[in-house]
Amino acid sequence: MRELARLVTFAALALGLCLTVDASAHESTTGWVLGNARGGKVASGRGYQLLNVYNKLYVDVRGGKTPALDAIATAPENVEIRTKKGGELRCGDVFTLRVAEHTLAYDPKSGAVTPSAQGEADEWRFLGCKKGEPVPLGQPLALVNVRRADAWVGCKRLGAAAYCWDDKQLMGIATD
Repeated sequence: MRELARLVTFAALALGLCLTVDASAHESTTGWVLGNARGGKVASGRGYQLLNVYNKLYVDVRGGKTPALDAIATAPENVEIRTKKGGELRCGDVFTLRVAEHTLAYDPKSGAVTPSAQGEADEWRFLGCKKGEPVPLGQPLALVNVRRADAWVGCKRLGAAAYCWDDKQLMGIATD
């Protein structure tokens, strides 16, 4: 996505047009809905579902010797949000994202999100809501990794988990 934005900007400059393109579209990439059956406020703890809006599937981790990201049709309450301060989660706060007892973290070597047994990875935040306000349940949100500085989104991908980075997809299809 960012490469496309750079190409459009270059083409516009070559043609002498004035065009502003924001290559960091991660805040507006509201591809997730956080929910739980009880409603209420989003707080540090367990019992949430994380629905990918594009695929209409819930994020999951397939266990085993090598845990792997998965997407399932049922709505498990397998998501845990962990904050250092505890309590209510506000839009823009950094947190650890755990799914099915595994911490999701950005792996810079592979460029992917990987599940691991480690307990803390304060590298996620919800955006697409009013900064500093409580994170809303049941509304579209952007799930942004602060280390990668990009939104993690659902996309079509052959033979792999149905997730990619916003700047590595075009109209819902992975480009990497």
